[in-house]
Amino acid sequence: MTSDIKYSPITPNGIKEEGTKDPPNKAKSPILKWCLISISLLCIIAILFTQGEKMASKVEIHVTIHHNNDNDASTTNSMMRGSNSNMNNAYSLLNTEAEDINIDTLIPKCAKNIYVTLHKEIIDDTNEHSCKGMLLRDDLLLTTNECSKYTFTFDFKGAGEQLAIPHPTLNAKMINSKLGFLQVNPPYHYQWIDSPTRRTRMFVSLQSTIVDDEENGSKNKVILSCTTDNKPIAHNFLSLDDDTMIPLTELHDILLNNNEVILWEHLDLYTSSTLGNDHGLWWSKSVRLDDEEAYTKTVLQDYVGPIGTVSLPMAHYGSYVKQVAAVLEAVDPRGHRKECFLNYYKRWQEEKPFSGVKFFDWLDYGNGKGILDRNMELIKAGGDILFEPMEDDRKCQDKAFNTHKVHYFDQPQRDFHEVYITPSDDNTELIWRYKNNDERIPESDMSNPHLYMWDMNQTFYIVDSRWKEKKYGPIKHTSVLDGVPALSGGKAYFGKNGASELLK
Repeated sequence: MTSDIKYSPITPNGIKEEGTKDPPNKAKSPILKWCLISISLLCIIAILFTQGEKMASKVEIHVTIHHNNDNDASTTNSMMRGSNSNMNNAYSLLNTEAEDINIDTLIPKCAKNIYVTLHKEIIDDTNEHSCKGMLLRDDLLLTTNECSKYTFTFDFKGAGEQLAIPHPTLNAKMINSKLGFLQVNPPYHYQWIDSPTRRTRMFVSLQSTIVDDEENGSKNKVILSCTTDNKPIAHNFLSLDDDTMIPLTELHDILLNNNEVILWEHLDLYTSSTLGNDHGLWWSKSVRLDDEEAYTKTVLQDYVGPIGTVSLPMAHYGSYVKQVAAVLEAVDPRGHRKECFLNYYKRWQEEKPFSGVKFFDWLDYGNGKGILDRNMELIKAGGDILFEPMEDDRKCQDKAFNTHKVHYFDQPQRDFHEVYITPSDDNTELIWRYKNNDERIPESDMSNPHLYMWDMNQTFYIVDSRWKEKKYGPIKHTSVLDGVPALSGGKAYFGKNGASELLK
């Protein structure tokens, strides 16, 4: 069969005539075919790579990570204000032009739990997750000015879902600022039973940049950074509306003038005390031993009554440290643990160097937690010990100490046990009745008498044998009046019909 396709050679000027095709080259080898295919593939890859570079140039996220503790990472010293400051993680953001940024990837590990996503209570047309917050304290969230106008919820490790509402006092001072505040109302942290406070979760920096590249001295803005001992430092707040870094410098005057207790990088970073539990870390300003002991003396005086009265300190007259230990049971913010405070208080006093932490914080969240257990283990191992053992150290180890508690009455419970006294009809007996229901005091057993307290206002309280110890815990005389002085207290023996037989 004859083909109707004509082939035309190249014209003298090197241009092929229109409508013609190259004649087939019957001698073309398979090797030559594979070469041509390979060249084509390389051209395609080059085109894709060029397009990829163009797309990547639209977003430039610079992340610098300093791993001072990891064996497989280099150690880098970042410089702040001309002085050395080791950063465990420092995340910085440069020219960001993308609309959607996963801001969580820019938050270092030490701040993951305190840089939170805010969820609006009432969902509108705006992006629900566009608002973020820095938890400066358990009750104080830093956010943008726009976000500070709404009510949100957020999840906080160990405390569950929290409600955050606009902070009217602080926001009134932030009218011309891009920043704003939300207030939160979680449970208080107690350093003494009557001393509620808030846990401080991060340090605020007045330096919005850190030196990242020591060779060329370039400065990069960072949101948060971590020290080698996991202290989070807030440098800037990232506005997701316009992708700009907002320095925190203006917060210094605003928070100081409002008497807000905040930890500052330049003032508190190297002197603050680290505390923590299973849910995270927090920091407190360092305290002096002399100041703490002076405060303890004032607390002690609140529990000392006139000569001849019943009081916790006078029960240990002659030993100041035993008097303090007795009162510590009454002011214990975590359940009125008993009998072992002497063993812990002396170790807190004598620790070298002094911890800089208030006693109860040291005991439950600082160096004092488990300190008797650790010392007993060292004694068993025959190595160097932390301190010489005291009597009862063994029975006062952590598990026993935190389990054995005394129940202290609140005011409603005291009211329930208040009694009044009237003479019998024949004037031969004193009849005791509970004031709340007129019920006569039940008969007692000689081996199981009732407990009585007579307070400084001459009010009597009787706790009879029906007290539910399994439900509420054991009690003692001083715990009925919350440890404060009383005119008298002891055992009360009763016969039938509420008639008293003996107070002892």
